[in-house]
Amino acid sequence: MSEYPYPGGGNNLPYAPPARNTALSTSAMAVTSLVLGVVALVTSAIPIINNFSFLLAILGIVFGIVGLHATVRETRKGRAFAIAGLVTSALAFVIVLASQSIYSAAIEESFNSVSIEEGSSGSTSNQESSPQSSSASPGAAMEAPTQKYVVTNESGSTDEYGIASVAGTFQNTSGKKMNYVSLEYALYDGNGTKVGDAWASTGTLADGDSWNFEASGFVNDGVEVASYKLTDVSGW
Repeated sequence: MSEYPYPGGGNNLPYAPPARNTALSTSAMAVTSLVLGVVALVTSAIPIINNFSFLLAILGIVFGIVGLHATVRETRKGRAFAIAGLVTSALAFVIVLASQSIYSAAIEESFNSVSIEEGSSGSTSNQESSPQSSSASPGAAMEAPTQKYVVTNESGSTDEYGIASVAGTFQNTSGKKMNYVSLEYALYDGNGTKVGDAWASTGTLADGDSWNFEASGFVNDGVEVASYKLTDVSGW
């Protein structure tokens, strides 16, 4: 028998400390994961915006893992929130990848619908074996057999830094609005050897509207671009 009595009198029951408040708070990480997962899932199929959805989904997965770990260790509650956040974030992640793949394929197919084969100028088609001379190009209209576009007022130049450019005017004659147009020129030296490419692109172009473009590209130092040829017109 211990010589020290238990608190509270002479009973022989062991002393039990007062019960502590063991109520756990909800994991903020778990709740954040769920919110991010829901937002990412709702916007995951929207073009352009789903780039941000991709980032939100990744954050949602990370927060969900941290929140779930806290609930497993029983330092926080909210395991259902963490699991729901992980599921929604992972689902949004998959949808973003799938939708962007579908959109990329659709855009590529649209580009091909207004390619150089359909919309190339008659003069370019007749000069497949030799480049178009820059001295003869200014003011020479290039009209597609299907009349999707007309390119006029072409002129080429090369600056001291090796940047070659081809300027001109592109007119949309396709009968419908073009949401995107891209031009590509092949650049040649005085011997007819290809020395580089030049590109230009623009956004929305209504039917009948014109675009004053300047296609630019790099060539090796000391190389003078003597001629050029329009090799690709893409758009949708």
